[in-house]
Amino acid sequence: MLGIFLIVITIGLAHFLFASFGFGNVIVALPLLSLFWNIKLAVPVLVILSVIGAVQIIISDKCTIEWKSLINILIPASLGLPLGIFIYAIGTPRVLEKILGLVIAFYVLKELIIEKEINLSRHKIIGALFSFLGGVAEGAIGTGGPFMVLASKNVTNTKEVFRSTLLLVWIILGLIWFFNYVFLVKGPVIPVAIPVMVSLPVVVFTQRMGSRFYHRLSQDMFSKLVNLLLLLTGILLLFR
Repeated sequence: MLGIFLIVITIGLAHFLFASFGFGNVIVALPLLSLFWNIKLAVPVLVILSVIGAVQIIISDKCTIEWKSLINILIPASLGLPLGIFIYAIGTPRVLEKILGLVIAFYVLKELIIEKEINLSRHKIIGALFSFLGGVAEGAIGTGGPFMVLASKNVTNTKEVFRSTLLLVWIILGLIWFFNYVFLVKGPVIPVAIPVMVSLPVVVFTQRMGSRFYHRLSQDMFSKLVNLLLLLTGILLLFR
């Protein structure tokens, strides 16, 4: 009974954060869920819930998609993905995971201390580099999200565009992942579908709460909280 309660709380908190900031649900939920579920069950469940959750937010909040920003993120990421898969194949993803965690933590700490955002209109290479590293991380360790967030921070100017762009990124990457899971990996569907269906009421409710919290945040407070959540993800990568 305690295990079920902790699973519900974990998924609820993860999707509150997801609706509030557009990211963070998988990397926050996975460490605890993996204590109760096999990792091969937890990952597809979280990916599918991310896709469903992102669709819910985009529809309910009538999000405006900035297509140019989306393309600026996805093209470099698609170039980094094969390199990440190669790193995974040769058996060194754990080393990469620690390096990426350090990069994220260093960059976010710099922003929190200096309080100066990099503007992609002047530093396009920075945004492309983060997108590329996101693709590498996605292929090697299955967690490219923090770098996609850093890339989005550099190609968007408002919290509305930032969140809606990220949500569409998760939908596209999630559908690609699920296609590979079903048709290439031949992963089981029914064992995954059951916890997804059971979790949906929790996801819908907590995401509504998260959206309300998001709309109350000022642009400045939103940026600071995004940096803090990014710092947490970097630390989790270092020590998970």
